[in-house]
Amino acid sequence: MKDYKEKIRKLLALSNSSNEFEAKAALLKARELMAAHKIEEIDLVDVKKKEIKTIFTEVIYTKRGEYWIPHLAAVVAENYCCRTASNIPYKGAQKRNMMFVGLEGDVDLCVQIFEYAVESSRKCSKRYLMHEYRGKGSLLTTKDKEDIKNSYSLGFASGVREAFKDQDNKEAGWGLVMTVPQEVNDACDFKKDRYNARKTVYRNANDAGYTEGTKFKPNRRIS
Repeated sequence: MKDYKEKIRKLLALSNSSNEFEAKAALLKARELMAAHKIEEIDLVDVKKKEIKTIFTEVIYTKRGEYWIPHLAAVVAENYCCRTASNIPYKGAQKRNMMFVGLEGDVDLCVQIFEYAVESSRKCSKRYLMHEYRGKGSLLTTKDKEDIKNSYSLGFASGVREAFKDQDNKEAGWGLVMTVPQEVNDACDFKKDRYNARKTVYRNANDAGYTEGTKFKPNRRIS
């Protein structure tokens, strides 16, 4: 156990490298070993010496347009020791973007994985719409098309949650040691976004999105 702890400490130190990709790869490998040996991060580093960061992502959405985005953000945040919320620039604003709060290293990686997941979901939902409704586009209204893509992406978010739970991802460092540090919770003072979008869910699209989401592999973006 001691040898593994020392190796993990070195990897965590390397995760502070100025080389972005080297740093993130080191953090992923550290979490893989932490999960395999059921070692908590608190056993290895002094959390109080790490900076708590807030990052506003580049993901802009409206809750009428892409109501699934907060669901996906919550899934990713809970697996990277972070908290998330919708940033509303002013009262009554329609456009929002997601923000994340977490320890340095954790939150940087969390945002990168989240933005990758959003990109994947958007591309897959568009491809699903084009494939499944080929030749039928003229029969669908703009709202129909958006509802289909949103249904797909809502299922995708649920599938991603399952992807984090499966054995392969546990071995890669997710699900066993991922808890939000109390310091991060203390730094959060989020107001609940009370706007609820009216949802028309297409079950077939939702199921297809779920299936695709279970195949999501965060380390693809890092590698």
